[in-house]
Amino acid sequence: MSESLTIIKIGGSSSKNYIKIIEEIAKHVKIGSKIIIVHGGGQLISNWLNKMNIETKFVEGLRYTDEITLDIVIGALAGTTNKQLVAELNKFDLRAIGIAGVDDNLFQAQTINMDIGYVGEIKKVNTGILEDLLNSKYLPVIAPIASSLDQESAILNVNADTAAIALAIATNAKDCILLSDVDGVKNENGKIINNLTPDYAEELIMKKIIVDGMIPKVENAIIAAKSGVKCHIANSERKSIISDIFNNSAIETIISTTN
Repeated sequence: MSESLTIIKIGGSSSKNYIKIIEEIAKHVKIGSKIIIVHGGGQLISNWLNKMNIETKFVEGLRYTDEITLDIVIGALAGTTNKQLVAELNKFDLRAIGIAGVDDNLFQAQTINMDIGYVGEIKKVNTGILEDLLNSKYLPVIAPIASSLDQESAILNVNADTAAIALAIATNAKDCILLSDVDGVKNENGKIINNLTPDYAEELIMKKIIVDGMIPKVENAIIAAKSGVKCHIANSERKSIISDIFNNSAIETIISTTN
């Protein structure tokens, strides 16, 4: 679609720096940066599950999603989180528009395995709706649920990092920014690795230095890097993190084949 495009994955409103990130994104959109946002919402999902006395379970960094949890995921992501984020962005006179991965079959996925329930691996990305929105000067804000290619369920939960990476590859984006609650990937000594090759990243996963929720994040970043996308893992709590990344001055980990 565009080598100047940047995909930014952000968390839900639980981030302390949530409004500042929105302000930064708005600033860069207004000066002409072409951006698509993919958002998470894991904390809200967990909060809703807790209110219903449903245990939150993760398997290798992915949320176990049964039928009840899937309903909550859809409501929390495609409903509350998506519309709150769109409303906040539009306070800055942007043309933000919220869609979900099921809209126009943007994301089509297959169940990974039923050990983690209705969680999908994206198999196809249909970028037509995004091309139309970008050409009309809209800022797409995407909730990471997918149309299912299986018979078990019409909709699948998709990891937000996975969705952002799949989108970055399909749109030929230049950069994919994965905001998290850590500064990046740490080495054996607990220090942030500024530049990381796919081979070294795979080695750190194999040695179990990269663990838990960072595993799917890095695994997806490896796929992105091998497809020519520069992937950034950075801390959403740091002041001016979006601008610092655009200005090449951020505390972050960059996963790329050009390191």
